[in-house]
Amino acid sequence: MSKYLDVMIKSVSMDFSYFFSHKQATFFQFFADFFEFFLQPLILYFIYEISSGFPGWDINEMFFLIATARISLSLAGSSVLGIIFSSAWKLESGNFHQILLKPFNTVVYMIITSFNAYWIMDITAGVLLLIYSLIKLHAALTLFGILSYIFLIIISIICYYGIIGIIMNFLFKNPRSDNIMDLFWTASRFSNYPISIFPPVLKFILTFAFPIALSSYYPASYFLGKANDYNMLIIFSLIGMLFAIMGTAALRNGIKNHVSFGG
Repeated sequence: MSKYLDVMIKSVSMDFSYFFSHKQATFFQFFADFFEFFLQPLILYFIYEISSGFPGWDINEMFFLIATARISLSLAGSSVLGIIFSSAWKLESGNFHQILLKPFNTVVYMIITSFNAYWIMDITAGVLLLIYSLIKLHAALTLFGILSYIFLIIISIICYYGIIGIIMNFLFKNPRSDNIMDLFWTASRFSNYPISIFPPVLKFILTFAFPIALSSYYPASYFLGKANDYNMLIIFSLIGMLFAIMGTAALRNGIKNHVSFGG
């Protein structure tokens, strides 16, 4: 166990060193990310100025929702999504054997070395917007709402892991098809909207098949008192377990096939 912890600490340390060694590039990336992220609340502000906005959600609740979406995605990005960034290029270049030769369980090694400091900027932006929305909302905090919020964000990260595992399984078979991530980024934008505005079929998909709503809509709903169903929390935990199992199985299958084909 300690050897895995040592590897993870070393990986995080190296990533931070690289991140801060390119100060100028980091600054411009930080500025670009902030501008891109806060452009969305600005657009949202103008939408609410000229219309009634999204039914059942006032503008500050929407700020809270998109902040939650960014925090969830960024937390996943700084951890499990890094599996793609650290492994896909090795697959494409034919150097994935460098990971296979490590004296560790391959799946575990891919997870513990997937930290990406780049996402810290996005987490910071999300937290700032979250704090602003809470100040404006004057929300009455409840222990149930706070715990449900944290729980659902954790579940969403687990679901992200499952999705990445499935994508990686595809990349093991088609290493030059890493543009599949473009589809993932496009689909993840649904997390910026309350799924209550979508038709039932799409709402079902975003909750169970591609559970992106667990990263924003449901955490925000429970925190803001718009939802309080304990049974749904149990269902969400089962969804998280299912995606964890699928993601791990998909990664192992991809690795197995990669080795079988002489990769």
